[in-house]
Amino acid sequence: SRYHSRSCGTWEQGEWLQNPEIDAMIDDSITTVDQKERFEKYYVVQEKIVELSPSIFVLDQPEKSAYRTDYVYWPTADASAKGEQVNQVMGYCYYFRDFKVFPEKAQQPYTPFKP
Repeated sequence: SRYHSRSCGTWEQGEWLQNPEIDAMIDDSITTVDQKERFEKYYVVQEKIVELSPSIFVLDQPEKSAYRTDYVYWPTADASAKGEQVNQVMGYCYYFRDFKVFPEKAQQPYTPFKP
């Protein structure tokens, strides 16, 4: 977890937040099996973190990405195209485990660029 003390000094947390109360809340949330109850606990953790303000989220940099829609399924781009809210903070829109590639659906074969 980004705000857990265990992540201090890693790429995940540059804030160096070390808060035993937050750590305990995160650990409790992660081990909660019931999804509704877990999400409620996550909400409380988020509220506490916002109250502490270890990070200041100034802006989200808008960007455009090109990809082959004929045979690549990108869940974040698909949701965005449908007008759904997506999480693009810290590159989470590029969670490649969720991508699906179907080369057999390609409308034309890929040709590498040759100068």
